[in-house]
Amino acid sequence: MEQITSTETEKQHESRRYGMILLAGGAGTRMDCPKGLLPFSGKPWVLEQINRFRNVGGRTVVVVLGNKSSKYLSDIPDFKYALDTVYEYRGMNLKVVVNKNFESGQFSSLQAGIRGLFDGKDSACFLSTVDTPLGGPEAYRSLETNISEFPNLQAVVPEVQGKGGHPILLSRTFALSLLSLDPWAETSRLDSILRMAPWEKVRRVPVGDPLITLNINTPEDWRTFVASCEKKPRPFS
Repeated sequence: MEQITSTETEKQHESRRYGMILLAGGAGTRMDCPKGLLPFSGKPWVLEQINRFRNVGGRTVVVVLGNKSSKYLSDIPDFKYALDTVYEYRGMNLKVVVNKNFESGQFSSLQAGIRGLFDGKDSACFLSTVDTPLGGPEAYRSLETNISEFPNLQAVVPEVQGKGGHPILLSRTFALSLLSLDPWAETSRLDSILRMAPWEKVRRVPVGDPLITLNINTPEDWRTFVASCEKKPRPFS
């Protein structure tokens, strides 16, 4: 397997130990296939997302599948090896969990990811969806700095011109508290919970990377995004 050997990259990211929960449980009804399986540079998009996190120093990813889990497991052999266990993938720790309660919505996938990730001692975790392309190191650095300087924060949300995006950084205590909520309840939406939280518990941090607010929902969104990458490849992808 390919290993991360760059001394410079190791030094730059030596303090980053937070894992990523990557939600890929949607059915992709507006696409020809689940979004994470859309082809990007010769590989499924979800693998590109994992590699993007790896390239900014990420070490652990929990991918949460749902409606189309059998299709993911069939098309990506590494996901079979990582199912419900930690598997070394390109120098990272990869774990795949299946949300069997996917019909209750995305919140239940978040809960499945939290259960899959927090079996260690991480004090926080990143959260993103397969719909939002993972950007460069700036957002990660800003989120990590804030949660380190303000340990009582529940979450740190990146923003571009006042619009929130991903990844979000959740504290361990806050993430684990979400497990007690009923995923079927109308109030069980992370965006609503963060909006209603006391102002001193959630910090919104301006960043300069517009990718964090991009949401790929339609075939046209996908074509536009892929075309933009072909015109101006990102250095970390």
